[in-house]
Amino acid sequence: MAKRKRKIQKSTSSKSFWVRFCLSIIIIVATACVFYFGGGLDLFKEYAPSEEMGRFDFEVHFIDVGQGDATLIRLPDDKTVLIDTGESEAGESLVSYVSDVFDYHKLSVIDYLILTHQDDDHIGSGVEILNRFQVNCVYRPMQRANYEVENFGEEYLSNYPISTTKAYSAVIEAVYNEPNCDIKFSREGESIVGENYSFNFLTPFSVSSSTDNNNFSPIIMLEYNGAKILFTGDAESEVEREAVERYGNDLKADVLKVGHHGSNTSSCQTFLDAVMPSYSIISVGQDNQYNLPSNAVVERLKSSGSQVLSTAENGTIVLTAQDGEIIFISHHVPNTNIIIIVCAGLVLLMLVWGIRVKKKS
Repeated sequence: MAKRKRKIQKSTSSKSFWVRFCLSIIIIVATACVFYFGGGLDLFKEYAPSEEMGRFDFEVHFIDVGQGDATLIRLPDDKTVLIDTGESEAGESLVSYVSDVFDYHKLSVIDYLILTHQDDDHIGSGVEILNRFQVNCVYRPMQRANYEVENFGEEYLSNYPISTTKAYSAVIEAVYNEPNCDIKFSREGESIVGENYSFNFLTPFSVSSSTDNNNFSPIIMLEYNGAKILFTGDAESEVEREAVERYGNDLKADVLKVGHHGSNTSSCQTFLDAVMPSYSIISVGQDNQYNLPSNAVVERLKSSGSQVLSTAENGTIVLTAQDGEIIFISHHVPNTNIIIIVCAGLVLLMLVWGIRVKKKS
């Protein structure tokens, strides 16, 4: 009788083990799926203003908008500049990010919105930005939009080529509908000057109907208290070489916003030899379909003595400058929803296996 009882207990114990084992597998798989598809791999890419930022009156935010471009700059006189707006899918997250920064610093206005060129990954969320924030001035590429041709006639800005993209037409319409907003064209010689800072538009020198869309992007030098940051949009090697011929070593900068998301069509060696950046920032999406940044470009940047950072690997990158020195002040916080789910999964596993946490006496 005792032998049979032990056999039944052994059988029950074996079944109990396999039930627990199967439940554990289900819990682990479910938690892993929620973690992965819920953005768990980007656990520390959620931005939160840091107390450290309160010490500085100048910030450059290279915002992680996936496979696109968006850079927010806060200047010493509390003026703000937004260069590009990422693709249309990034609108909600971009508006949320800018709102967080504005709330932290008690700001409300985008003083300058710079739209580098017509591509959706640079201007796709422009309409949402214009609808959400007051924008005082817009710099736009020297391209006509379908909206302008349809509403103002073929002769309007007839010396500029026509861009036919829907994204560009939509954002230009929104610009015209923005009250009290100045509209300017990005071209050599334009500048924004303020307290201890200046933005100088170094290109484009000229445009025509044969100009590649990427080459409408202005190369802009931002100077602040001895520090220099060079923005290039999607300008390609042709424009880079022209800039070197015109400006030479005056292109030298501490930070280079790498052209065209690290594509091999930009960042030619001649240009890098002139710029000689200490840091290179690449705005690019994780595991993007274009396999960017190009390994050749990354190697060229490193060979030029530059430290390379990307939004794909580092999330949003925030920096400032003090006495000509670049200081990184990025601050990321964990995604609390994902952490709660992972903890819940662990608790369920403990309950399944009857694990108890012993209290210290």
